[in-house]
Amino acid sequence: MTLREKIFAGTASTAVLVGVMAIAAPRFFSGQPSLDELERTAINSSAPAQRHAAAAKLSFQGRKAIPHLQRVLAQSNDPEMNAVCIDSLGELYDYTSMEKFLDFLEDPNPSVRNRAAAAVARMTGLYTDFESAEPEKRAKIIAIYRAQWNSLKDTKKLEEFKQHINANLNSIGAKP
Repeated sequence: MTLREKIFAGTASTAVLVGVMAIAAPRFFSGQPSLDELERTAINSSAPAQRHAAAAKLSFQGRKAIPHLQRVLAQSNDPEMNAVCIDSLGELYDYTSMEKFLDFLEDPNPSVRNRAAAAVARMTGLYTDFESAEPEKRAKIIAIYRAQWNSLKDTKKLEEFKQHINANLNSIGAKP
């Protein structure tokens, strides 16, 4: 009996269940890798494509992935991997990673440097022409970012700023 015949024969619920299982079973039984598995793959895989794919998957897991992204960033020497982790942590407004972002402002890789600058700017509200700046000007911008961060970290001002950012994001239905 075909699906259509089952529906018309009054066993629609069985047919629908069979259809749903046919669609969902591969995903259900293959399982999704855990955050720990993604982290291990991002750090340990010998294949760059697998490492990058695992980091990209971590980046879509929201705030629960922050510690995993931080560990991948801390252990990676791969500029592409670092750029993905920095971008993800910055999008998540992970202020615990700010010191690391500030260090990456001096990375020799322009992609890593620019992602770090974007994360710092997003999280401090200090937007500059960092990407197009010459090295001497970048050094001055970095000094300003560091001074601003040092004046903000562990203060009530930073907490107020975070609340302001969260309120603005929530007002448009976005999540930090």
